[in-house]
Amino acid sequence: MWFEHTAGISLRRRRTKNLANAKSSTAPFHWDGEFTTMSALSESTMTSLMGGDGLLVDVSNVQAFVDEIVKPAILPAVDAAAVARGAATFQSFGCATCHAGPDFTDHQTHAVLVPESLTTDDAFSAADTPGLRGIFLSAPYFHDGRAPDLDAVLHSAMGNADTLTDAQRADLVAFLKSL
Repeated sequence: MWFEHTAGISLRRRRTKNLANAKSSTAPFHWDGEFTTMSALSESTMTSLMGGDGLLVDVSNVQAFVDEIVKPAILPAVDAAAVARGAATFQSFGCATCHAGPDFTDHQTHAVLVPESLTTDDAFSAADTPGLRGIFLSAPYFHDGRAPDLDAVLHSAMGNADTLTDAQRADLVAFLKSL
């Protein structure tokens, strides 16, 4: 159920990203990269979206909590050979261009979906590249949940993924689940 639009608060039909991918090294935050710090995102959520006054909430340590305490879950690899092949596919098909480095993000926004939003309530032109750690836990995928599983993500013309064979796609999913 979606809440009614309240004066001054813009309705956004967006899924919350996994906190394991909200380390300070993954800034900016939010699907559109609107917030440069986790404190700014937390304060905006409490005051704008939740309608609080923010007077009794200290958000200055939210990022320290996320950096120190929140860890991604690790799914044991079922087929190590498939994971290795998937890692090679991840590199060769250019996935690492945007999902780069130890956090698997380039800290940039990209127009990766057409349309970017399925409703006008959450329209934006480009999405912040999400980190991929623990990605297997956050289905459905994309900000609006349009992809029910990782295979559907790869069928969405994400980068060059639409040119993958079924075997390459399965190996890439195995790799993503290992992160």
